[in-house]
Amino acid sequence: MTKPAAVNKQIPIDKDFFCDGAYYLLTSHSLGGSGIDPHALADILGSPTASQMNDLLSKGVCLPLAFEGDCAMDGGALIVVGELDARHEQAWIGRLSSKLSIPCGKFVMLCGGGDGDGVARAVSGKPADKDYVIYQTIEVPPGDYRVDVLAYLDSETVMYMDEDCDEDAIREKYKHLPKVDESYVVHLTPLEGDLPLPPLLDEVNWPGAFEFR
Repeated sequence: MTKPAAVNKQIPIDKDFFCDGAYYLLTSHSLGGSGIDPHALADILGSPTASQMNDLLSKGVCLPLAFEGDCAMDGGALIVVGELDARHEQAWIGRLSSKLSIPCGKFVMLCGGGDGDGVARAVSGKPADKDYVIYQTIEVPPGDYRVDVLAYLDSETVMYMDEDCDEDAIREKYKHLPKVDESYVVHLTPLEGDLPLPPLLDEVNWPGAFEFR
Protein backbone atom coordinates (compact mmCIF):
# COMPACT_ATOMS: atom_id res chain seq x y z
CA MET A 1 0.00 0.00 0.00
CA THR A 2 1.35 3.40 -1.01
CA LYS A 3 0.25 6.25 1.24
CA PRO A 4 -0.19 9.55 -0.63
CA ALA A 5 1.32 12.78 0.64
CA ALA A 6 -0.92 14.98 2.76
CA VAL A 7 -2.86 17.61 0.83
CA ASN A 8 -6.11 19.50 1.25
CA LYS A 9 -8.04 20.92 -1.67
CA GLN A 10 -11.56 21.26 -3.01
CA ILE A 11 -12.35 21.11 -6.72
CA PRO A 12 -15.87 21.64 -8.08
CA ILE A 13 -17.10 19.46 -10.91
CA ASP A 14 -16.72 21.38 -14.17
CA LYS A 15 -19.84 23.52 -14.70
CA ASP A 16 -20.13 22.03 -18.19
CA PHE A 17 -19.81 18.40 -17.05
CA PHE A 18 -22.69 16.42 -18.52
CA CYS A 19 -23.71 12.82 -17.95
CA ASP A 20 -26.71 11.76 -20.00
CA GLY A 21 -27.14 8.59 -18.00
CA ALA A 22 -27.20 7.03 -14.55
CA TYR A 23 -23.63 5.69 -14.52
CA TYR A 24 -20.35 7.32 -13.51
CA LEU A 25 -16.83 5.89 -13.29
CA LEU A 26 -14.17 7.02 -10.81
CA THR A 27 -10.70 5.86 -11.79
CA SER A 28 -7.24 7.13 -12.76
CA HIS A 29 -5.19 7.62 -15.91
CA SER A 30 -3.31 4.42 -15.08
CA LEU A 31 -6.52 2.51 -14.27
CA GLY A 32 -5.14 1.80 -10.82
CA GLY A 33 -1.78 0.70 -12.25
CA SER A 34 -3.53 -2.47 -13.39
CA GLY A 35 -2.19 -2.57 -16.94
CA ILE A 36 -5.68 -3.39 -18.21
CA ASP A 37 -6.60 -2.01 -21.64
CA PRO A 38 -9.32 0.69 -21.47
CA HIS A 39 -11.42 -1.17 -24.04
CA ALA A 40 -11.13 -4.40 -22.04
CA LEU A 41 -12.24 -2.55 -18.90
CA ALA A 42 -15.22 -1.09 -20.75
CA ASP A 43 -16.19 -4.55 -21.99
CA ILE A 44 -16.25 -5.81 -18.40
CA LEU A 45 -18.22 -2.82 -17.15
CA GLY A 46 -20.79 -3.26 -19.90
CA SER A 47 -22.06 -6.49 -18.34
CA PRO A 48 -19.96 -7.53 -15.33
CA THR A 49 -20.38 -10.58 -13.16
CA ALA A 50 -20.26 -9.93 -9.43
CA SER A 51 -16.87 -11.64 -9.33
CA GLN A 52 -15.46 -9.40 -12.06
CA MET A 53 -16.73 -6.25 -10.39
CA ASN A 54 -15.43 -7.24 -6.97
CA ASP A 55 -12.02 -7.98 -8.51
CA LEU A 56 -11.87 -4.45 -9.96
CA LEU A 57 -12.96 -2.94 -6.65
CA SER A 58 -10.56 -4.97 -4.52
CA LYS A 59 -7.61 -3.93 -6.70
CA GLY A 60 -8.64 -0.28 -6.68
CA VAL A 61 -8.85 -0.18 -10.48
CA CYS A 62 -12.02 1.89 -10.44
CA LEU A 63 -15.20 2.71 -8.57
CA PRO A 64 -18.21 2.45 -10.89
CA LEU A 65 -21.36 4.18 -9.59
CA ALA A 66 -24.98 3.51 -10.56
CA PHE A 67 -27.60 6.10 -9.61
CA GLU A 68 -31.39 6.16 -9.74
CA GLY A 69 -31.56 8.62 -12.64
CA ASP A 70 -29.54 10.67 -15.11
CA CYS A 71 -27.17 13.57 -14.38
CA ALA A 72 -27.01 12.82 -10.63
CA MET A 73 -23.69 14.57 -9.97
CA ASP A 74 -23.69 17.12 -12.81
CA GLY A 75 -23.35 20.71 -11.69
CA GLY A 76 -23.77 19.92 -8.01
CA ALA A 77 -20.79 17.90 -6.88
CA LEU A 78 -17.48 18.68 -5.24
CA ILE A 79 -14.25 16.68 -5.10
CA VAL A 80 -12.39 17.00 -1.81
CA VAL A 81 -8.86 15.65 -1.41
CA GLY A 82 -7.79 15.48 2.22
CA GLU A 83 -9.69 16.80 5.22
CA LEU A 84 -13.44 17.40 4.96
CA ASP A 85 -14.62 20.60 6.62
CA ALA A 86 -16.95 20.35 9.61
CA ARG A 87 -20.04 21.57 7.75
CA HIS A 88 -19.78 18.92 5.02
CA GLU A 89 -18.93 16.23 7.57
CA GLN A 90 -22.00 17.02 9.65
CA ALA A 91 -24.39 17.39 6.69
CA TRP A 92 -23.96 14.18 4.72
CA ILE A 93 -26.83 11.70 4.85
CA GLY A 94 -25.72 8.81 2.62
CA ARG A 95 -22.29 7.30 1.99
CA LEU A 96 -20.78 4.77 -0.42
CA SER A 97 -17.13 3.83 0.18
CA SER A 98 -14.43 1.95 -1.70
CA LYS A 99 -10.73 1.83 -2.49
CA LEU A 100 -9.05 3.57 -5.40
CA SER A 101 -5.41 3.19 -6.44
CA ILE A 102 -3.98 6.29 -8.13
CA PRO A 103 -0.24 5.62 -8.63
CA CYS A 104 -0.14 8.08 -11.53
CA GLY A 105 -1.52 10.97 -9.47
CA LYS A 106 -4.34 11.66 -11.95
CA PHE A 107 -7.85 11.04 -10.69
CA VAL A 108 -10.59 10.78 -13.31
CA MET A 109 -14.36 11.12 -13.12
CA LEU A 110 -16.11 9.89 -16.26
CA CYS A 111 -19.71 9.65 -17.39
CA GLY A 112 -20.59 6.05 -18.26
CA GLY A 113 -17.76 3.55 -18.48
CA GLY A 114 -19.14 0.99 -20.88
CA ASP A 115 -17.72 2.58 -24.02
CA GLY A 116 -14.12 1.64 -24.81
CA ASP A 117 -13.31 4.73 -26.85
CA GLY A 118 -14.75 6.94 -24.12
CA VAL A 119 -12.68 5.31 -21.38
CA ALA A 120 -9.55 5.42 -23.55
CA ARG A 121 -10.01 9.13 -24.24
CA ALA A 122 -10.68 9.92 -20.58
CA VAL A 123 -7.42 8.28 -19.42
CA SER A 124 -5.31 9.52 -22.35
CA GLY A 125 -4.39 12.89 -20.89
CA LYS A 126 -6.24 14.72 -23.66
CA PRO A 127 -8.65 17.42 -22.50
CA ALA A 128 -12.36 16.77 -22.80
CA ASP A 129 -14.20 18.18 -25.79
CA LYS A 130 -15.26 21.67 -24.71
CA ASP A 131 -18.70 21.06 -26.20
CA TYR A 132 -19.07 17.60 -24.67
CA VAL A 133 -17.49 17.51 -21.21
CA ILE A 134 -18.05 13.92 -20.07
CA TYR A 135 -14.89 13.53 -18.00
CA GLN A 136 -12.66 15.53 -15.70
CA THR A 137 -9.08 14.91 -14.50
CA ILE A 138 -7.75 16.15 -11.16
CA GLU A 139 -4.15 16.04 -9.96
CA VAL A 140 -3.69 14.30 -6.59
CA PRO A 141 -0.64 12.96 -4.74
CA PRO A 142 0.09 9.43 -6.03
CA GLY A 143 -1.00 6.60 -3.77
CA ASP A 144 -3.87 4.45 -2.54
CA TYR A 145 -7.06 6.19 -1.46
CA ARG A 146 -10.26 5.61 0.38
CA VAL A 147 -13.07 7.16 -1.65
CA ASP A 148 -16.29 8.18 0.08
CA VAL A 149 -19.11 9.35 -2.16
CA LEU A 150 -21.22 11.44 0.20
CA ALA A 151 -24.85 12.26 -0.56
CA TYR A 152 -26.48 15.43 0.79
CA LEU A 153 -30.06 16.62 1.21
CA ASP A 154 -30.57 17.84 -2.35
CA SER A 155 -29.11 14.70 -3.92
CA GLU A 156 -31.02 12.19 -5.98
CA THR A 157 -29.84 9.48 -3.59
CA VAL A 158 -31.46 11.09 -0.56
CA MET A 159 -34.65 12.09 -2.35
CA TYR A 160 -35.13 8.47 -3.46
CA MET A 161 -34.22 6.92 -0.10
CA ASP A 162 -37.93 6.81 0.79
CA GLU A 163 -40.09 4.56 -1.41
CA ASP A 164 -42.84 7.18 -1.23
CA CYS A 165 -40.43 9.90 -2.38
CA ASP A 166 -42.06 12.38 -0.01
CA GLU A 167 -39.69 15.30 -0.53
CA ASP A 168 -41.34 17.51 2.10
CA ALA A 169 -41.09 14.78 4.73
CA ILE A 170 -37.43 14.14 3.91
CA ARG A 171 -36.59 17.85 4.13
CA GLU A 172 -38.40 18.09 7.45
CA LYS A 173 -36.52 15.06 8.78
CA TYR A 174 -33.12 16.57 8.01
CA LYS A 175 -33.83 20.26 8.53
CA HIS A 176 -31.44 20.30 11.51
CA LEU A 177 -28.41 19.60 9.31
CA PRO A 178 -26.10 22.37 8.09
CA LYS A 179 -26.86 23.73 4.63
CA VAL A 180 -24.42 22.91 1.82
CA ASP A 181 -24.44 23.93 -1.82
CA GLU A 182 -23.52 20.50 -3.17
CA SER A 183 -25.70 17.42 -3.72
CA TYR A 184 -22.64 15.06 -3.63
CA VAL A 185 -19.03 15.17 -2.44
CA VAL A 186 -16.38 12.74 -3.69
CA HIS A 187 -13.98 12.59 -0.73
CA LEU A 188 -10.49 11.13 -1.18
CA THR A 189 -8.32 10.36 1.83
CA PRO A 190 -5.23 8.15 2.29
CA LEU A 191 -6.24 4.50 2.59
CA GLU A 192 -5.74 3.09 6.07
CA GLY A 193 -5.89 -0.71 6.26
CA ASP A 194 -8.54 -2.92 4.71
CA LEU A 195 -11.84 -1.54 3.48
CA PRO A 196 -14.97 -3.65 2.90
CA LEU A 197 -16.15 -3.85 -0.70
CA PRO A 198 -19.31 -1.85 -1.41
CA PRO A 199 -22.45 -3.93 -2.05
CA LEU A 200 -23.53 -4.38 -5.66
CA LEU A 201 -26.94 -3.72 -7.16
CA ASP A 202 -28.47 -7.01 -8.27
CA GLU A 203 -29.61 -5.84 -11.69
CA VAL A 204 -26.29 -4.49 -12.95
CA ASN A 205 -23.56 -5.67 -10.51
CA TRP A 206 -22.41 -2.07 -10.03
CA PRO A 207 -22.05 -0.32 -6.66
CA GLY A 208 -24.98 1.98 -5.98
CA ALA A 209 -26.39 1.17 -2.55
CA PHE A 210 -25.62 3.96 -0.09
CA GLU A 211 -25.61 3.51 3.68
CA PHE A 212 -27.69 6.15 5.46
CA ARG A 213 -27.22 7.83 8.78
